[in-house]
Amino acid sequence: MSRTWVVVADSAMARVFVVPGTGDPMRELETFAHPEARLAVRELTSDLPGSVSGGRGSQHHALQSRVEPKQQEAIAFARFVADRIESGRTGHEFDRLVLVAAPAFLGRLRAALGDDAQRLVDGELDVDLVKFPPDEIRKRLPESFFPEPVR
Repeated sequence: MSRTWVVVADSAMARVFVVPGTGDPMRELETFAHPEARLAVRELTSDLPGSVSGGRGSQHHALQSRVEPKQQEAIAFARFVADRIESGRTGHEFDRLVLVAAPAFLGRLRAALGDDAQRLVDGELDVDLVKFPPDEIRKRLPESFFPEPVR
């Protein structure tokens, strides 16, 4: 019997569900919170380097990264979630993977997944359902994400 993991996420929370088969209810396995995603930019940047002035003239250079702090936090959380997916894959905890995430986070999560985990993705839905109860999430997923087991 095929075991499907449904990972429902946004930049601040990820929930991992298992669905044994078509029509079966989803059972929540784990929830991960990333509270840094909810911090104000000023709280995320309080430890960033300042700026420097060139000795002569009026040149002023800011010492900042190319990625905004909020985006960096989302990328870090996507990597964390992808690492958990990878450990589930190598531990044979699932055979199929469905990703449900807020659109921007779905792209980050997809980019963070390794090739082997990407091959197990059988469905994606770019919508933020992370705060919905499991039965409501399940209702919103197409049945095509959960094919009938071969008998």
